[in-house]
Amino acid sequence: MHVRRRQRKRKQSSKHHDEPKFFDPERASYLQELYDEFKTTKCQDARRQTLANLANFAYNPENYGHLISSMSIHCSFLQSINSADDFIAIISIKGLCNMAMHPMVAELIGKNESLMKILSCIECRKHLIDFIINGLLLLIIVIKEMNQPIDEQIRIRLKTMMTTINNEIDDVRVRNYCHLLLMDNVDDNKLC
Repeated sequence: MHVRRRQRKRKQSSKHHDEPKFFDPERASYLQELYDEFKTTKCQDARRQTLANLANFAYNPENYGHLISSMSIHCSFLQSINSADDFIAIISIKGLCNMAMHPMVAELIGKNESLMKILSCIECRKHLIDFIINGLLLLIIVIKEMNQPIDEQIRIRLKTMMTTINNEIDDVRVRNYCHLLLMDNVDDNKLC
């Protein structure tokens, strides 16, 4: 008798795990407050902290609906990767990495102008290994995992940039990411 009850409880509880959780309106309100503070604050430390919090929330797919649809935070992250403030640039590229598997975000990042911006930012921040690693990871996710096609101009620039990075930066993680980007692309619309 107790076994049947436990089995019934397991079945009932497993149903709840398959269903998406209800998005808490308090969380949505908090995310909106963070976003508003990021957009309006003049204090650089507060701006950094709110952006870091938003990037952390971007890691959880349950937050995508509000972060992407309501706030378009991915656009703010993309806009901020070329910030003069290295911390904001790094947090922004990490925020994009956290959301890159979402089709709407991958589509935005996969556009030629977005890819060119990412490549330019990586080239300008060769002194920041963390930025380079996350930038390469973002390219891997968008180009390889989300299958975003890229044009010839970007393909050439990407190959040139990766060759330069491999020659100038002695970091095994950077080399591994460059290798991942360059390998196994047979389709002409992809990288190689």
